[in-house]
Parts: sequence; C-alpha cells; structure tokens
Amino acid sequence: MNYNKHQYAVWACKIVPEPSDKMLMVVGDEVDTLYLYDLETRALLAKNKTAHTQGICDIVWMNSGTIMSGSFDGSISLISINNFAQTLTRIELGGTIWRIINF
Repeated sequence: MNYNKHQYAVWACKIVPEPSDKMLMVVGDEVDTLYLYDLETRALLAKNKTAHTQGICDIVWMNSGTIMSGSFDGSISLISINNFAQTLTRIELGGTIWRIINF
C-alpha cells in the first residue's frame, strides 16, 4: 500500500481497533504531524498539527475513540478519532517520550 499524503518519514504507526465498521490507521511523522487514514480506501481523513512541536515517537490506543501520542518534544497528547484535528489535552513532561506503556 502506498500512503503518500505526507512528505516526512514515519516514526510511529498504529492500527486503530475501533470503530469496528472502519479500518483506521494513525501515523506520526518525524516533524510534528499526526495523520488519520482509512485503510480500505487509503484516504487521508484528517491531520493534527497541534498535538506536538517535534517528531511523533509513539502512538497508543487508549479507549473507545481516543489515542495518546508521545513526542520528541517531551509532551504527550490525547486526541479523539472523531475530532482528530483538535488536541483534547497536551501535557509537557520534558525529555523525549519514546514509548507510552498502556496498562
């Protein structure tokens, strides 16, 4: 599959398990942008450029309709799949967030 809607290297990628009626994928690039794709149509559904100021290092599925992303800028962000262009919450932790452990 070719997803060429972004111009920078992909640092993180997550297949979204819900909603079950769509196959979605979230991709984070090396600069600062998250992308939401429809896997079946290969369409770019939305972008988020407000969650981070540097590269996206990790993406985890939190619960129905929400992802958390970690960045080289030292922040974590919560984003709703339903309103992907807007960041729900952004928390500055300092230091690079390489991995998020979801319990």
